[in-house]
Amino acid sequence: MDDPGRQRPKRPFDTRISLTPNPGGLEIVIPPPRVGAARVASFLFLATWLTITWAVTSHTAQSRVFTLPFWAIGIALTGALLLSMIQTTRIAIGVQTTVLERRPFGSRRALATPEIAVRVGRRVQRGGDESTGAQGLLLEYGTKTYTLMLGYSDQEQRWVEAETRAWLARVQPA
Repeated sequence: MDDPGRQRPKRPFDTRISLTPNPGGLEIVIPPPRVGAARVASFLFLATWLTITWAVTSHTAQSRVFTLPFWAIGIALTGALLLSMIQTTRIAIGVQTTVLERRPFGSRRALATPEIAVRVGRRVQRGGDESTGAQGLLLEYGTKTYTLMLGYSDQEQRWVEAETRAWLARVQPA
């Protein structure tokens, strides 16, 4: 629960996240996070992975069949990494319906606004605990949890969480 005596976090001055309240809703646009050391390290790992796979593949015809799973894994991980560098998330929260959209090459989901909860935390995997994984903004909808804002600062996550909770408090029944 929110502490009514505590002041909501201010918008970080250098954030690229757009949060636009209007009478009919709240729109949040989350651009891809900046490229940092972790993404560069992932890219270098994948380049090494694919180079080694190519070297093994080029030796014999039998090795080509053996390396197919390694090619599939390397290409899938490279695609996911590149997508995370260009994908924008848009959340349009209305009084009755919330639209969660990822573009390009993403999904679009319509959710019932009264059933939504948001919090900053780590997504708990089956059989796991909350101490593992990257921290993000968690949008909870029934039994589904959508993890947003991975790679963003704690300040940005807390700011978006506070603004979203404040807006939801006005439209959700107590």
